[in-house]
Amino acid sequence: MYVCSVREENISLLRQRWQIAKSGLPVSNEKAEVELAEILQALTEREVERAGDVEFPLFKPSMTDGGMDALVEMVSTSDFLGNCSGTERAIQKMNEEHFLNRWRMCQAGGTREEIFLGMPAATIAWFQKCSFAHIRAIIKYVGNLTTLAVNPKYVYMAGKGLHLSERSRRSMLILMS
Repeated sequence: MYVCSVREENISLLRQRWQIAKSGLPVSNEKAEVELAEILQALTEREVERAGDVEFPLFKPSMTDGGMDALVEMVSTSDFLGNCSGTERAIQKMNEEHFLNRWRMCQAGGTREEIFLGMPAATIAWFQKCSFAHIRAIIKYVGNLTTLAVNPKYVYMAGKGLHLSERSRRSMLILMS
């Protein structure tokens, strides 16, 4: 008899939730579930698999009612940010993909990027104001993003270069100064 590993179960459950989120079908009215669906919609299939590739169960009984709690636990671990290797270089590589690519696209300007990247205009403007040196400094510092005194959800969003709130943008500006 084949027993499913924790990693396989995590990936399977995340994939199911990701497909539901992508389909646009209504989810539970609970705020945590709606937030989880919004975050999952931003992920690619590969990112979903990578997110589930952890040894602890993402959907423990205590977390089934609050999918957001599972996601916060998942993104607050250096294992997730480092593609489960925990190495600083892996963290930097992931952030180079997201930060540097989005910075380059935003430098081109225009609302086309806003639609393509799913970022608000204010975030695109923030990227446009950043110099290459600032972005490189952020990428290097991102190895320690999990130690910032901000919500782990922000760490995830910052790593993806997605909807950065005003508070988050201020935090990033402080890092750059």
